[in-house]
Amino acid sequence: MTATAFAPCSASAQIVPTLEDLLTAQNRWRADLGLSYFNHEANGAAASGPIYIQVGQNIVPVATGVVPKTRNVDSLVAYAGLRFGYSANTELSFSGTGSYTSERTLLEGVGNLSTTSTNFSSLSLAISHRFLKEQGSPGLVTYLETGAVEHSGDATTYFSSFTAGGTLYRTIDPVVLSLNASYRLNLPRQHGTSPKPGNVLMLTPQVGFAANETVTLYGGINWQIQQPEDNPQGLPSQRSTQTALVFGLGYRASDRTTVSLSGNANISGRGGAQVTLGTVVKLGVMPERERLQ
Repeated sequence: MTATAFAPCSASAQIVPTLEDLLTAQNRWRADLGLSYFNHEANGAAASGPIYIQVGQNIVPVATGVVPKTRNVDSLVAYAGLRFGYSANTELSFSGTGSYTSERTLLEGVGNLSTTSTNFSSLSLAISHRFLKEQGSPGLVTYLETGAVEHSGDATTYFSSFTAGGTLYRTIDPVVLSLNASYRLNLPRQHGTSPKPGNVLMLTPQVGFAANETVTLYGGINWQIQQPEDNPQGLPSQRSTQTALVFGLGYRASDRTTVSLSGNANISGRGGAQVTLGTVVKLGVMPERERLQ
């Protein structure tokens, strides 16, 4: 048994099934596809900024707004993307997300309100680079990502967020230890009435175990801190932190395809619960050395 069935994704805090999935091979293409379900409930009568969830290589804001009494939200976020191996150590990628959201709100002394919406959420561009190979010391992959187009609420913004981060990983066969750290910078929105979300710092330490050549189990913790949002309406906002358990499995279905099923359960703060089913598919002719034996 080897630990080659686990590695951190190069442009997110998510785990993908194989070490080779850190970066796309030079002059090769890969496709990312997936669907994520997110549920959140909030109580009270205060304004709150968006909650950030991880879907594929994207960090997607889910709007929360002013909570009148009790608000329950279900969201389905679909994502798709392409990655290109520019060189042996550099990868270029772009991806998009779309969402369907159902909200139920209990208004104190008034009644119930139910709404649904379907939106294009974001289009992101990213570059990833391997600075350190794992040769007797931990490997390191860094990345820079920008939200080229983002839609939140009634506003659409362009290049209004940038995320920089890195993944440090170490193989101790059949275990892989990893730490992903990222910082999201939110710039002022182009619309004067739209709030500027607070900047977000995320840390995700994880442990993966290669059960065999095709199946990997993993678990860890996701911690994030978000600065107060800048709201033109003067609504109150505060710095917030939250912690979630991360767990899941990866399955190498064929020489081309890997599939992952992951969960994210909030244990503190105002986050919700998330389940994601994703797949990575290698495109083009497969070199003989990449095929399963």
